[in-house]
Amino acid sequence: QIWKAFRCTLYTLALLFQGKKRNILRERVDHHSFDREQLMMGVVLLSVFVFLFPSVLMYYFCLASAWLVVVLLQAALSSLADAFAHTPALALWAPAS
Repeated sequence: QIWKAFRCTLYTLALLFQGKKRNILRERVDHHSFDREQLMMGVVLLSVFVFLFPSVLMYYFCLASAWLVVVLLQAALSSLADAFAHTPALALWAPAS
């Protein structure tokens, strides 16, 4: 969810510098003239988000990697448990005569 909010905010700031804003009610992008204070606030927010982007990206990458390792480990252990459940143990340990 952090990643989605980050992308949405960057998209909104990009629209700000193009002189547009998103109209939620009509689900479209409308033209709008912003005053200087709004543009300066946009510049400050954009600089904060641009400098935080690598941190958020690495956080997302590390969390996704850890999740992938857990899923692969779970799949491997599940396959191993199925293999042990379907292998007759007596046939493996009994001496061949």
